[in-house]
Amino acid sequence: MSTYSPPKWMADPRNKIWKLDEIKNGVVVDSHELNASLVTFGRTPEIKGAHAIITAHESCSRLHARIAFDSTGIPWLRDLGSGNGTK
Repeated sequence: MSTYSPPKWMADPRNKIWKLDEIKNGVVVDSHELNASLVTFGRTPEIKGAHAIITAHESCSRLHARIAFDSTGIPWLRDLGSGNGTK
């Protein structure tokens, strides 16, 4: 999805520590700290100004999904048109 534009409402996660565990076959293979207002993930998730988490899982799209934080520090997950969806 090369035309993706980050949401205008996003803000820093406000002194909260959020983590994202990357799981494969029921096993945590990596853990990521979410400390930016915009976090993208996928096989090649580069978006200007975003913290990118690169995943090697075969079910992930190049730009699979994003997490953006709102002004209250709440994370919002959005699938970016991936082929296999986001759970």
